Amino acid sequence: MTSSRPTAIVSGTTASSSAMNTALGIAGGFYVVSQLAPSAVASISANSVFTSAAWAYRIIGDLNCSAGGVLTFNLRAAGADITTAASYKTNGSVLNSGAVAAWQFSTTYWQIGSTGAESISFDMMIYRPYETAVTRATWLAGNGTGLNQWAAAGSQTSVATADGFSIGITSGTMTGDIAIHAVRGDK
Repeated sequence: MTSSRPTAIVSGTTASSSAMNTALGIAGGFYVVSQLAPSAVASISANSVFTSAAWAYRIIGDLNCSAGGVLTFNLRAAGADITTAASYKTNGSVLNSGAVAAWQFSTTYWQIGSTGAESISFDMMIYRPYETAVTRATWLAGNGTGLNQWAAAGSQTSVATADGFSIGITSGTMTGDIAIHAVRGDK
């Protein structure tokens, strides 16, 4: 039996979605760019993960926090956080013990959520961070007690070209896992 599929697919030798895309002769795809494993730190950075090769990124995190605090997210350029005053707009809603409340901030970071000495998980999409345009993001987050759930969107209006990000907690430390995926394809 013959196959019209590329040999790498038939033999099972492709090791990643990026290799699969190459084998298929396509440029698009969703693939892991990097992974982080913070261990008892107040913040962690990922530099040089955003490039012109992708137009969107998905960042997934599951963190255990040692104390109560706000989980913050900053875009980075050339190894430094972009912290332009009130340039990060966060809008959304929080479900807190059964009550829904509006959530709106203009700060020097995106507020992903807040937590006590427990876990917080989030799933974030960032759109066009490497372009000199307003960077946008959407995210969902929830804490370990299940009492607080966030659904939010944000924009970063300093129109700087971002090539990375940092995540921090305003009190205590965090330990866990963060995965960064890229979405490539025709624009």
